Amino acid sequence: MQDAEARDKEEKRLADEAKKREDSLAAALRDYLTVTIYDKGFHKADIYSGEYEDYISSKFAFENRGQKDIRAFRGTVVFRDLFGQEIYSTGLAYDEGIRAGQKKNWAGSIKYNQFDDALVRLRSKDLPNLKVEWKPKTILFADGSALGDTE
Repeated sequence: MQDAEARDKEEKRLADEAKKREDSLAAALRDYLTVTIYDKGFHKADIYSGEYEDYISSKFAFENRGQKDIRAFRGTVVFRDLFGQEIYSTGLAYDEGIRAGQKKNWAGSIKYNQFDDALVRLRSKDLPNLKVEWKPKTILFADGSALGDTE
């Protein structure tokens, strides 16, 4: 019985330490790079124009707030409802570089599947009715250094 309690206690300690490191790293990454969404829409396929798939469109603004040029970065964008419940998450990777102090706009899209409940919910929400969270994972700098998880 004591062994199980000790193991549970050790596992909780290890999980708490890992979460604390992850949160600290994410905060450091956000200090270098701000990522925010400023537009979300829906594009219906138009076979007459050669567009065969529907997609949810999004526009982001990036700002390099650090002192070094960024070569590339990656992370996850989490879309939540107003109560904080996750609706959908997707990876975001950008490799076009951002100079120190520079801002860039970027447009992305997610293939829409009418049979995926999460995508149906995401499509139906207007941007003001979403909470969007940027969870950075890695920043690669132009000088060859990196911050975050490089695997």
